[in-house]
Amino acid sequence: MTRAPSAWSRIERSKNRPDEFSEREGSVPSTAVLCLAAILHSCVAGMVVTSPAPSNLPSWFPLGMASLILLEVLVFSYAAWNLESGWPLLVGVIFLKLGGVVTSLVAWNQGMIDTRLALPTILFDAFWSVVLWRIVSWVHRDQAEGVPVMPLADALVAAKDQTGRTLLSLSNESPVLVVFLRHFGCTFCREALADLAQQRPQIEAAGTAITIVHMGTEEEANFMLNGYGLAKTHHISDPLRRIYRSFELRRGRVGQLFGLSVWLRGFRAGILNRHGLGRLQGDGFQMPGVFVIDHGKIIKEFRHQSASDRPDYRKLAASR
Repeated sequence: MTRAPSAWSRIERSKNRPDEFSEREGSVPSTAVLCLAAILHSCVAGMVVTSPAPSNLPSWFPLGMASLILLEVLVFSYAAWNLESGWPLLVGVIFLKLGGVVTSLVAWNQGMIDTRLALPTILFDAFWSVVLWRIVSWVHRDQAEGVPVMPLADALVAAKDQTGRTLLSLSNESPVLVVFLRHFGCTFCREALADLAQQRPQIEAAGTAITIVHMGTEEEANFMLNGYGLAKTHHISDPLRRIYRSFELRRGRVGQLFGLSVWLRGFRAGILNRHGLGRLQGDGFQMPGVFVIDHGKIIKEFRHQSASDRPDYRKLAASR
């Protein structure tokens, strides 16, 4: 099965193929550099954990700290080895370290720990928060930046579903509800597929067809759509986000992707409602969106303000 390239994958551009993206030199640190950073993190963390702890701390504290840092080391090492899909884990480590800074400051202020333990812990967590954030910012660089965006009219012709039909031809036949997903591993996108499957009878009864735009391969799309009862739904593969950009769908900011409300909704959708999580496929920073197109024109749209927004597809399909 052919793997869909991500937005930051190495894609060579030649003079004969100016439409493709090229990797900007130095845009993402190499695996070797990240692995060395993970090793350095492990060594410094080991020194902190094995240093003598103040006697007024609970007996479980050294073991608890060692377990937490070991978890951070494992996550950091995995993300370093597989940055393309592992970078969201680094965001989790950043939150842990920022939590460590706050906890240490509070404990220090209340006299629970003294300067010998508080200062190294605060400096360690703060330093690695900056390092990890810098790595995530490297990944966040948009490899499509500087590449001309196709006009919407051209994108409707270039966008072809699994049968070869263009988005323009589909919209000339009937209004089309075009649903742009983030990626198939996203719990909110899986929730969206479940919502579409549930609301499909009402959407189609309103005379509107459904087309799903994604960044995966045809095989990945068929597998996911079959699992949600959307096997015969039109779908368009856009791994390089050309169609996304033509519809002016942006890449998300930190709050839009990792805010508290997003985490809470993610827990509900992923754990309580059992949509789960999957491997990152494509650009994990891409924001989703929903449009209704009729005869090549956008007549209704829903632009997500956060990754966890949940549009009412029936309402969008009916309000024309």
